Amino acid sequence: MEKLQLINSIPVIEASASFGELEYVLVEDNAENREKLRMIGASDKEISEMSNGEEIDIAGFGFEYCRAKWFEKRLGGFLDYVPDHAPNWAKS
Repeated sequence: MEKLQLINSIPVIEASASFGELEYVLVEDNAENREKLRMIGASDKEISEMSNGEEIDIAGFGFEYCRAKWFEKRLGGFLDYVPDHAPNWAKS
């Protein structure tokens, strides 16, 4: 499975963006989600650093390990393109 498909297979609890900047993408902190994050290249240390014990913020992992260019939950999560409605600064 491709890395983008893998990270997008993790159910998102909540995500927030402001003025086109992604603030966080929260997923449940469980063994299955941690395994998927390891499969895309994140270390146990990195995963633990982004966890509060109940949720993991995966925003950075999508861009760093999956080479995503944009995140939008209603479009499927992490994307390998920037949609037309994105701010101009994000399209360059």
